[in-house]
Amino acid sequence: MEYRIYKFSFKTAVHFGKGNISTSSNHIFADTFFSAMCVELEKAGCTKDIEKLARAVEENRIRMSDGFPFVGETFYFPKPMIKLPEKNKDDSLTKKNLKKLEYIPREKIKEYLEGNIDAAEERQKLSELGSFEVRTMTNMKKANETRPFFIETYNFNKNCGIYIIVSYKTEEDIELVEKGIKNLSYTGIGGKYASGLGKFAFETLALPDTIEKRLRNAKKANRLMSLSVCLPEKEKMAEAINGSGYILLKRSGFIRSDSYGDNPVKKRDTYFFAAGSCFEKPFEGRLENVGGSGSHPVYRYAKTMFLEVE
Repeated sequence: MEYRIYKFSFKTAVHFGKGNISTSSNHIFADTFFSAMCVELEKAGCTKDIEKLARAVEENRIRMSDGFPFVGETFYFPKPMIKLPEKNKDDSLTKKNLKKLEYIPREKIKEYLEGNIDAAEERQKLSELGSFEVRTMTNMKKANETRPFFIETYNFNKNCGIYIIVSYKTEEDIELVEKGIKNLSYTGIGGKYASGLGKFAFETLALPDTIEKRLRNAKKANRLMSLSVCLPEKEKMAEAINGSGYILLKRSGFIRSDSYGDNPVKKRDTYFFAAGSCFEKPFEGRLENVGGSGSHPVYRYAKTMFLEVE
């Protein structure tokens, strides 16, 4: 597999949902990003490309990480869900900062695992990413009648944004991903298009050798961390949970395809392991069909991208 980084610099505020419109996040899940690409390919009339993309994912020819933050030249990974060596047991402030620390610079994984990271300093640096804002919007319910609603958005500061890592097997595979990314960059991601949220410019970067090595070594490692929301194959669930550290996320929402059916349809609720979850045994993950009886499948991305963290 080959690797690329896609770095997104946002031209507008974003709304990365956390289950309702009044709360937002500053990162995006891989399943949300994959679904958004499929929606845009459908709107462009590229339904065959959606099936090609889904097949490539099912055959493990394409993998992608969640969208993680970057601040300037510092790129972040999720905090590994591993019990750290106990140092300064009575230092409650240090413990508090470690607990609240969501991301660590990708070059400081070893430092974190050894219990030597300055959590307060890293939280301060990450605070430079941007800021939340609550906006008042209006919705036309009936003729001449508008109703306000509130939406939380996130504004990235200059030289800040998110990035994803994509692994791929062939040039045809990565061209499919880039086609979806280009379409999304024009229309926006992470918000209702009518409100003009989530538009971005993107650039492609090479993956640092040290990180590529950790990705390539992951399946042989004694401890590995997922860089995306994921769900083991049914027959590997018990093995995956054994000795693991994880957080479960409920994934839901409505199907946004215009051609799926006449009325809004809710996706089947699923529970995934969050990025940062750590395991002792590797697994491939799944591409779930979370639709119902509509006109086409509705895919939920739950494949793995593992990083060595021992």
